[in-house]
Amino acid sequence: PIFSQITTIVESEENDLKVNELGMFIQAQIHENNPDGYLSKFDNQIIKNKINQADTSLFKNTKDEKEFEKGLMKGLLEFPNKIISSVENGAFYDFINYRYDDETQSYHMLFRFFHMDEGINYHDYKVSIVNDEFMFDDMYIYLSGEYISNTFSRIFQYSSPESAKNNNEDFKKYSKALIDIRVGNFENAYNLLNAMTADLANEKFIHINKIQLASRLNDTTYMEAIEGLRDAFQDDPTIYLTLVDYHIMKEEYDVAFDLVDNLQVETSDDFLNYLKGNIVYAKADLENAALYFNYMIENYPDFY
Repeated sequence: PIFSQITTIVESEENDLKVNELGMFIQAQIHENNPDGYLSKFDNQIIKNKINQADTSLFKNTKDEKEFEKGLMKGLLEFPNKIISSVENGAFYDFINYRYDDETQSYHMLFRFFHMDEGINYHDYKVSIVNDEFMFDDMYIYLSGEYISNTFSRIFQYSSPESAKNNNEDFKKYSKALIDIRVGNFENAYNLLNAMTADLANEKFIHINKIQLASRLNDTTYMEAIEGLRDAFQDDPTIYLTLVDYHIMKEEYDVAFDLVDNLQVETSDDFLNYLKGNIVYAKADLENAALYFNYMIENYPDFY
C-alpha cells in the first residue's frame, strides 16, 4: 500500500547496535562504490506518501505505481552516485554518530560529508524498520535545510502539468540548468537560475543551487548569492552553515566562529576543530590555531 503504518522504534542496547551496524554499512557502500547496496537500505515510503498526497490520482493501478517507483529509484540513484564521485575525488564521507529522538521515537544517524574545495555538509538519516530490517526512510540535508523527501516531492509538484503551466518558463530554465551542471557548464547554469522570476525562483533549493554554482565562478557572485539566501530566509536557522563562508569572506571571524561552535554543539563532531583552527588562524590568533590543529593531528592522523 502507498500509506503504511508508522512503526516506532524502542530505544535499547540491541537497537543501538543495529543502528550502528546500519551506519557502518551505509558508509561502506559509499567507500566501496556500491550505489545499489546503498539504496537497498532506503525505504522510499515517505517520499511516495508525500508525492501521492500532492496528487492522489498518481497511482491509478499497480502498473502506474511500479513505473513511478522505477523512475523514483532512478532519481534517487543520483544521490549516492554524487557522493561516491566526490569521495573518489578526495572527499570524505563518514558515519559520525547516532542519537535517539524521544519526540518521534526514532533513531537518527549523522554523516559528515567533507571536501577541501566544497566545504562541509551533514546528512541526518532517519531510521525506520521494514519487515524487521533496519533501514532509513528520510534524510535531513544541512546545507539545503530540508528533508530529501520534501525536495523530491517539490520537484515532482513543479513538474506536474498544472504547476508547469504556472511556472513554465522557470521550470524550463531549471531543467536546462541541470543539464549544464552535469556537463560542467556552471556559469550558464547559474545564469539560467538567476534569470528565473516565478514562484520557483523563491524556493530555498534554488538559492542553494545558485550559491553552489556561484562558488565556482567568483567571490563577488558567491557573496551576492549568499546574500540572496540570507535576505529571503532571514528567520530560518537552517542556513547558518551556509553563512559561515560568508562571514569569513567579510572577515567577521567571531561571528563565523560562533556559527561553527553552535554546529559542533548540535552535531557533537570534533572534526569541526579543523574549521575553528582555520578561522582563528585567519584572525592571526596563532596560539589557539596551533591548539586546534594539534588536536586534529592527534585525533585525525589520516587527514591531510
